[in-house]
Amino acid sequence: MSQITIKTLEDGKIALYTPYHPDFVAAIKSCGARWDGSLKAWTISKSAIESARRHMRAVYGVDDLDDDATAVVTVRVTMTSAYESDYTSSLVMYGHVIASASGRDTGARIGDGVAFISKKPGSGGSVKNWRTTIPAGAIFEVYDVPEALVERGHGWSIYGVDPCTIEVIRKASEEDTRSKLLEERERLSRRISEIDAELEALDA
Repeated sequence: MSQITIKTLEDGKIALYTPYHPDFVAAIKSCGARWDGSLKAWTISKSAIESARRHMRAVYGVDDLDDDATAVVTVRVTMTSAYESDYTSSLVMYGHVIASASGRDTGARIGDGVAFISKKPGSGGSVKNWRTTIPAGAIFEVYDVPEALVERGHGWSIYGVDPCTIEVIRKASEEDTRSKLLEERERLSRRISEIDAELEALDA
């Protein structure tokens, strides 16, 4: 989640650059933050920076300081039931906007860092009270999810029933990759030796 950065402005205030998340919007406003359309960032006083970081960690699982060092995974989500957002809102999971509709008949825009493998999100509800929807059977992946957020759970439910199953896909470490390559090289070396022996027998 490398989009999370903090910059000091010339007037001494702090600019916060984060992915859109409705929970963060509500939280950062409590720190006195104001949205700056020209910067496309939230601005706060320097004294509120630690409070802002606490909200970042609570919502995204990381802040601007430990972002690069935080282990991230890919989460594959399989919808066992159809699911929809609250009225006039996006669907959010693991610090990512999964999909966002802007009206009853608009369909839904897939969020950054998300890919749908099977079926697609849509829109529904009424003209004034539209919803973002995901059909049963949809499969999507959410990339670069901090492991800390996975451990907290996804937070989706339908009257207390989980509407999806979760598979965590961890990236192979460099050591794991090296080990597999060495094993493959050894297997191929043995096979080459076998082929050489067979060729010698045919030529004899």
